[in-house]
Formats: sequence, C-alpha cells, structure tokens
Amino acid sequence: METYIPAVRRVTGEYTFEPINRLTIMEIMYKQKAEPGKQCQECQSFTVNPANSAAGACFGKDVVAEGGCMFFKAKETGAEAK
Repeated sequence: METYIPAVRRVTGEYTFEPINRLTIMEIMYKQKAEPGKQCQECQSFTVNPANSAAGACFGKDVVAEGGCMFFKAKETGAEAK
C-alpha cells in the first residue's frame, strides 16, 4: 500500500496527491522581510489579499507582501511579456 501526501505543483500551482516515495520533500525557507526586488509582492506566485494589500497568499499559504522565499520569480513587465 502506497502512502500519499498533499503536494503543490510549482508550474501550475495546483494541489495534487503524490506517492510519498516519488516526492523530494523540501522545506521552504520563508522570510518575513525580504530584500527589495525579491519580495512576495513582486513574485508571479503571489496573490494579493483584496482586504489587505500588505498580505496575500502563495500556493495556498498566507504570506506578507514584504516577505520572500527561495522560489521567487519576478513578475513579467510589459516589455518582457511581449
């Protein structure tokens, strides 16, 4: 019998269940205050909280806009998106 655990797919942000023996489990190194240019609010994965612009969510986890983690990927600007 295989054991399954919840997982987040980095590419799509969808929650899935994967067999535990097929996953590499990694701890996300999250900081409450990240350096400017690498903050959650500047990341593609960040979704702002409509009631509080200083907070939001990243892959279903509550985070602060000025926080950061090792999966930071800058939002595309108009010139980069073309």
